[in-house]
Amino acid sequence: MFRRKGSLRRQQEEAESSRTSAGDVSDMTHSANTSTATAASSSHKGRRSFFRLRGGRRGKSKTRNKVEIRTENNERDSRTLDDDRNRAGSSEDEDREAMPEDTEDAETKKQFTGPEGKKQKAIMYSYFGDDVDDNMELVRSDVPELKKDDEVLVRVLASTVSSYDCNIRRGIDFEIFNPVSLPNIPGQDVVGTVVQVGDKVIDFEVGEKVAALVRTGGNARYIVVPHSSLVKVPKGCDPAEAVCMVSTFMTAYQSIRMVTKDEFSLEDKTVLITGADEPIGQALIQLCKRANAERIYVTSPNFKHKQVSATFNVEVLSNNPEEWREDLKDQIDVAFDATCEDGHSSPASSLKRDGVLICLGMSSYLRNDQQGMFGASLSAHWTNFKSRNLMSKTKSYNVWESFKQDPEAFKLDLDILLRLLRKNFVKPNIVRHITLAEVPNAHKFLSQHNCDGEIVCLPWKKEFGVLRPNNATDRKAAI
Repeated sequence: MFRRKGSLRRQQEEAESSRTSAGDVSDMTHSANTSTATAASSSHKGRRSFFRLRGGRRGKSKTRNKVEIRTENNERDSRTLDDDRNRAGSSEDEDREAMPEDTEDAETKKQFTGPEGKKQKAIMYSYFGDDVDDNMELVRSDVPELKKDDEVLVRVLASTVSSYDCNIRRGIDFEIFNPVSLPNIPGQDVVGTVVQVGDKVIDFEVGEKVAALVRTGGNARYIVVPHSSLVKVPKGCDPAEAVCMVSTFMTAYQSIRMVTKDEFSLEDKTVLITGADEPIGQALIQLCKRANAERIYVTSPNFKHKQVSATFNVEVLSNNPEEWREDLKDQIDVAFDATCEDGHSSPASSLKRDGVLICLGMSSYLRNDQQGMFGASLSAHWTNFKSRNLMSKTKSYNVWESFKQDPEAFKLDLDILLRLLRKNFVKPNIVRHITLAEVPNAHKFLSQHNCDGEIVCLPWKKEFGVLRPNNATDRKAAI
């Protein structure tokens, strides 16, 4: 009897000790989450966008909002991956899909011990110009090595092919003092897996999925990236969808923030978005709806009006500004112009007295432009200079400039977008997955046409290149 009582007492003491330990761990976790949230709040005050985008609620406590973000993230990570597989595909499935399918790259299935002696595949061109067939080629090269202690070697799972890449390849670049060097590997957005880190890198580990804006170099199987440029990708995010957040959705998100500041609200605002048949325009539509814009006008080619209207439930206008310039005069609170059909003049004329025009690019203008002495032609440089310095009620945005000016703010915003993607609050429209070998054909297409959505390169695929139907149902759900 005494022995059993002692045993029971010991069991009770052990149980109490176990509960105490669990409580300590819980307190430590909560404390860590709170300190992380507080640090994020203090370093970037007012960045409450994730909380506000979730449901349009108007929380007043910044710290509370940040704690809520961290708590939701922890709850998400603690769940099983069953829901993740159903919604966005598990990370294990993504790794299996990205595994090399040819014997020459079979070594990458094993633990990566270093780039020495290893080969990779990449798309490369050696001169600037419109000649894609003779200039762009799939090459075998050495896997890049880490040259600095703060660099990270990333095994690329997904990269984008965009009109920006095409312009750089054609020599049309506005970076006069920092031009792209030759030979060059295109691709400005990257999502991949860390396979090697420099001696001074302590915030990333081998095996973690990361995303980065790199300007060039993405259309390859491996890339070296400074650790300061990397953002961790949440578990469960599809790499092909995550890579669309890096520049496309970032352009849309930060350009809206230029108008809304901390609130990220477009309530009672009438918005004009040019280029609804292009990736940035589609991202803007989703985020403007999340920001509760009252009315949204978009431009699109006439033969796509029904498709755009049915998908996004917006008011669709012609790509030709002459058809709507007078009707919209003095009607728009915020105009986002990424096409520059007429030098930004029609979107500017549509603004109310206190309206704002955000110039995001010149996709239509540059498609017919030619390389000049200073990258882009003189007329393109003049149009760009005019929108930045001479036009009233006008602001300009460039994703690469934004990253260079404030990398930490850029990475924080990218983290917000990746969390929104993980929650299915945003949904990129990927119209095609392609292999590395198909990148030149994608460049030829983009040099002459608008693309209805994103083209994503999966560099470890030997054959894919299948057109996906426009995922209208998923995008409607995201909106």
